[in-house]
Amino acid sequence: MKIKYKKNGNFEVEFNEYFKNVDELKKFIAEKNKFINVDVLSDKISNIYEELTKLDLSLKSSVLDWFIVEKFYFKYKRPNNINFWLERGFGIEEFNKNVGKDLKKLGENVENKFKFNDFEFNFTGIPTCNICKSDLNLQLTIGRYEIKGCKNQMCPTHKNIDIITIKQLAFLPPEKFKSKNRCK
Repeated sequence: MKIKYKKNGNFEVEFNEYFKNVDELKKFIAEKNKFINVDVLSDKISNIYEELTKLDLSLKSSVLDWFIVEKFYFKYKRPNNINFWLERGFGIEEFNKNVGKDLKKLGENVENKFKFNDFEFNFTGIPTCNICKSDLNLQLTIGRYEIKGCKNQMCPTHKNIDIITIKQLAFLPPEKFKSKNRCK
């Protein structure tokens, strides 16, 4: 691959002349992209470096950082999802710090915020399905855990997907379900 750049004229150099080694590429990535942990993704960056030295292409230096980030093939694009941080070499600490909300790890005596559809609530412990008592599929999002469904595939919540009150009964705390559905 060749890099085109302007510095007192127009120049074009080979990729491995522009970045003499993998460490220079890591430094470039770290300076341009605060959302990539170059220490954790070191092997991936080495593979990208090798790939780009062999690529038959000319590229302007102004789009180089965008082009390199595309080579990581990140699936998640929004930083409000924990998976965005995980695939970029970070963990829950960076997620909490950058998103601005501090969540606690799930535990029996730990209170956290949860959400199911439009319902947000605080809950102490690890919520389970109110119908079959199985664990729930939880996704970490900004400042809360989002309930995605029951892990038990035989649970009535999977069989009656069109009846939203069954899922509300299964996933919401009883007092929240009763107030929503005007139960006594």
